[in-house]
Amino acid sequence: MSNGPIVIKVVALIVLLVATVVGCHAHFNNEFKKTWDDMPGFADECKELSECPSEAIPMERTFVALTIICLILSTFSLDAGYHGLAGVLLLISGILMIVAAIKIDDAIMDATGLGGLSWKLSSATSMLLSTLKSPPTGKDIVSDVKDEIRKELKFYNKLAGGGLAIIDGILYFVAAGIIARSG
Repeated sequence: MSNGPIVIKVVALIVLLVATVVGCHAHFNNEFKKTWDDMPGFADECKELSECPSEAIPMERTFVALTIICLILSTFSLDAGYHGLAGVLLLISGILMIVAAIKIDDAIMDATGLGGLSWKLSSATSMLLSTLKSPPTGKDIVSDVKDEIRKELKFYNKLAGGGLAIIDGILYFVAAGIIARSG
């Protein structure tokens, strides 16, 4: 067996590790999840509204589970079939994380009046806005508030974790092909 499968596997494992760390950090350390878990009545109040991104939390959990499972199993396997399956799972998990980030972002921007719809969860919105680390200043306050909210929601981190998982899914397909050809 040549070094090709080993090299692509190591590269794929490194990308997967980064995707897992970034995605897990974004899932476990964002204000929406904290509010969802810790604020009494928030989840119930949210679920009553059609614009509630209640399905986003399970999507993020699926990302966390699939990336961790693939990371653990990938350290032990050099099988083309496994790498093909892992590629599919990583593509799915990456897409789920990106969709979850967008759903939460859309809902929160609407809740704060920064989006197009009127979705009002006054107590939850106030709590989320109160978590802003630095109050917005400058010429474009609306843009500053959006940026700060997205930082607290770990919006960009979720997009990065999901994007890396998608890229890694493609790497796993390439690895499966290289392993199959060399074996």
